[in-house]
Amino acid sequence: MEEKKKHIEIHIKMDENEQIATSSKISNADAAEVTNCYLAGAVYIANIIADSSNGLYDAKQALGEMFRRFAVVLAHFDEIMDKEED
Repeated sequence: MEEKKKHIEIHIKMDENEQIATSSKISNADAAEVTNCYLAGAVYIANIIADSSNGLYDAKQALGEMFRRFAVVLAHFDEIMDKEED
């Protein structure tokens, strides 16, 4: 039964210079389950942004901005992957 347990951890660290490092540990999870976790995390972060913005942003606006930035990453995905491989 232990080998059927799914485990997904996503870590995001920012240092004092605002450099961001990400890491993850995933076992026994398929791509759809990992994607669901990332999306749930994005919604969670959007709600935190909305709650801490004193009414400046709502969660929908924060999530929209996150996905606009993600679209830029997708548009340049090949370049990013080439840099990672070097």
